[in-house]
Amino acid sequence: MSLEIEAKMQLADPDALEQQLRALGAQRCSEVIETNTFFDTPDHALRSHDRGLRLRVAIDPQADTRKVVITHKGPRAPGLLKTRAEHELTIFPPETAENASALLQALGMSPQFTFEKRRRSWRYENCLIEIDTVAYLGHFVEIEGPDESTIMRIRDQLGMHDVALETSSYAALLQRYLTQHDINTNHVRLSDSHNPCEG
Repeated sequence: MSLEIEAKMQLADPDALEQQLRALGAQRCSEVIETNTFFDTPDHALRSHDRGLRLRVAIDPQADTRKVVITHKGPRAPGLLKTRAEHELTIFPPETAENASALLQALGMSPQFTFEKRRRSWRYENCLIEIDTVAYLGHFVEIEGPDESTIMRIRDQLGMHDVALETSSYAALLQRYLTQHDINTNHVRLSDSHNPCEG
């Protein structure tokens, strides 16, 4: 088991942040397109206890690679940043993602919600900095590190100390957005409009 500690913030200009990271000497790790599918029991036992079970398929088009990971996240711990216990299992070979989904369903779980995300990952000092793009929601940055003080120091270095912290998950933010805008879907794709009035 590991502990996920992260700061997540809305991001107005992802390209400007990447330029800043380059200037600081950060290392660009990858750019992937993720498909994240969340599973739960019919009575939503996981969600009602602030837990999550996710099957993630991440494709790197440039490297022509695919990574499949099952993740269980525990309830959020008290504190300023989003901190949760996390268990992860990498599926190999990655072509067996469909078998992983079938296994979860055989155990009584069913897919509840799926969304796609573009993620650009950077490594700076001992933190992982991820720049995400999600349909309808826009751009975000996540800073994940070993402890709160390190994360907040990197946040300050990036000039984001005045940007509000977002503690909700992307899935929760998307579901709230879809409800507010009367969009009936359980699968959000990157190609979906950021403006529900378009098209």
